[in-house]
Amino acid sequence: MWRDDDLITLRHMRYLKPWRDSADPRDVDLDDRTCSPAAIASRTGFVALLFVISIVSFLLEPVGNSIGRHFEHQADVYGQEAIHGIVPDPQKTVLAVWEDDGKSWLEDPHPNPIIEFWLYSHPSIEKRANFAAQYDLWKNGGHGEFFKN
Repeated sequence: MWRDDDLITLRHMRYLKPWRDSADPRDVDLDDRTCSPAAIASRTGFVALLFVISIVSFLLEPVGNSIGRHFEHQADVYGQEAIHGIVPDPQKTVLAVWEDDGKSWLEDPHPNPIIEFWLYSHPSIEKRANFAAQYDLWKNGGHGEFFKN
């Protein structure tokens, strides 16, 4: 009499042996819907597809993050231009805000450039603070990118 584990082994082995269409009495006719070659191929194909998608998304992650960093930089420019003329010293105000945010978010103040490139969707606190300290278009009579006054 066949044991359950023998039937399971036969179910999987019948697709590997070349004589599976022979009149071998050990070739038990089991339910083909659960273990057909098409079902195995589709499951394997699905797993392979998931693997390929995960690799591609891992490799494209820096592209999406760089787009996000660009828009966040634009938001920083807009914010600094928006407070110009409202607060006495916009650079010091923004620097204080970034310092407080960095402490409350437990941000790494000097992240590795590779980590920042690959994983950060926002500019690092250090880059934001450096930009805020240097962005003063009105010092020499210029005008902002978003506010033309």
